[in-house]
Amino acid sequence: MQLVHISKPKTFKACEIDVEGIELEATDFLLDKDFWRLLYSSLTDDAMLAVLMDDPTKVEQFLKMTGFKDVMTTESRIVAKKPIFKAGGTSIRNRVKKDEEEKENPWGALSE
Repeated sequence: MQLVHISKPKTFKACEIDVEGIELEATDFLLDKDFWRLLYSSLTDDAMLAVLMDDPTKVEQFLKMTGFKDVMTTESRIVAKKPIFKAGGTSIRNRVKKDEEEKENPWGALSE
C-alpha cells in the first residue's frame, strides 16, 4: 500500500499481488477503493494486473469501477488489463479538408 502512495503515475508495466493464504486482516487494503485508484494510475497504458487470493470475486468490482478491462476471474486468480489511452477526435488536417468541401458546396450534404 505504501509503495502505491509514493510511486509516480505510469511507473509500472505490470503488477502481481499474491495474498493467497494470508489472513484477511492483512489484506484489508484490497478492499479500499483508493488503493485501486492509485494502483491504476501507477500502471502504464496496456499494463497487466494479476491478483492471487483465496476469493478474487471480492476485488472484481473494484477493478471494473477503477477502469480495468478484460477482467477474467478463476478460482484463485483475477487478471485484468489497463486499456490504452487514445485521444479521440478528428485530426486537424482531416477537419480542414471537410470544412473546405463544405464551403465549396454547402448543399452537397443535402443531396445525399
